[in-house]
Amino acid sequence: MEKLFLLDYKVKKKIVEISLAAVGVMFRKLSRRCPEMKAELSDWNPGRRFTLGVLPDGPAATFEYTGTEVKHIGRGVKDPDVAIYFKNIDSALLVFTGQIGAHTAAIQCRTAIHGDLVHAMQMVRAMDIVVAYLMPGFMHGPLFKRPPKMGFKEQLLKTGAMLELPAGLIFNAVK
Repeated sequence: MEKLFLLDYKVKKKIVEISLAAVGVMFRKLSRRCPEMKAELSDWNPGRRFTLGVLPDGPAATFEYTGTEVKHIGRGVKDPDVAIYFKNIDSALLVFTGQIGAHTAAIQCRTAIHGDLVHAMQMVRAMDIVVAYLMPGFMHGPLFKRPPKMGFKEQLLKTGAMLELPAGLIFNAVK
């Protein structure tokens, strides 16, 4: 863990940028195919935008719920309804490399929320679903209060999503 903090800022920033792109790819896939994600998004109003980013001037990504799926709008803060910001690049790195969960980051005051708190909590629940599909099962212990159980259908969906991830990252790189 200490070695991560010794990395150059530019390297840390690139890791977080790639992680945000991976989150965007997985959000889109799961919002179309995952029943659990669809249930979570059912209360969202179409057009809701949310941002994940790093303060003060680190990477950020904005996403939008269209009514049928969550789309990665692109890099940067683009008029979000709600935003969750990591207070520094090291805090973001801990979460995006799977060393601590989002709930731990919040408890340790590593994040700041801008916008409606109810929408932020809905966003966090949706992000937990994304993380469950994005991270390998052996990493779920420290990431979740109660690690999710994945049956055969969920594992199949996870495999399909992981196979689509490289192409999605390349596509998002041009945004």
